Amino acid sequence: FDADRLAYTSEPLTSDVEITGHVVVHLNITSTREDGNFFAYLEAVKPDGVSCYLTDGQLRALHRKVWADSPFSALGPQHSYLRRDAEPLIPGEAAILTFTLHPISARVPAGYRLRVCLAGSDKTTFANVPVDGEPPILQLHRGPAGCYIDLPIIEP
Repeated sequence: FDADRLAYTSEPLTSDVEITGHVVVHLNITSTREDGNFFAYLEAVKPDGVSCYLTDGQLRALHRKVWADSPFSALGPQHSYLRRDAEPLIPGEAAILTFTLHPISARVPAGYRLRVCLAGSDKTTFANVPVDGEPPILQLHRGPAGCYIDLPIIEP
């Protein structure tokens, strides 16, 4: 699964970590198309290299506008998915996509690593976006203003 996706794996954890709540993904991207699907997966990787699924989430770029007045904004960035709030990507211009993964509560033991996998499609579950023409060529920006995740860590 991970071999077909862009994956970032942490160093081994030095102590147990409890992740409880909504993981928030922040992607700073540039695309050659006006729309696209973005998928993120969070995994725990055992010391022997076996990965264990923790949670996932997805966002269609067209729906990236954060719904500031959502009654659920305490749970992380929300999106209305309304036509009036649609924001097509501008090819060649950077855009920020912020979305939550499904909520979790998991204790990841010391010695494990955390892995984030990113993908632009999930053909077993979702249709490709856009459905016509060439698939988008994506650039994920790195550095201080680049891509990152917020983990809801519960301190012991």
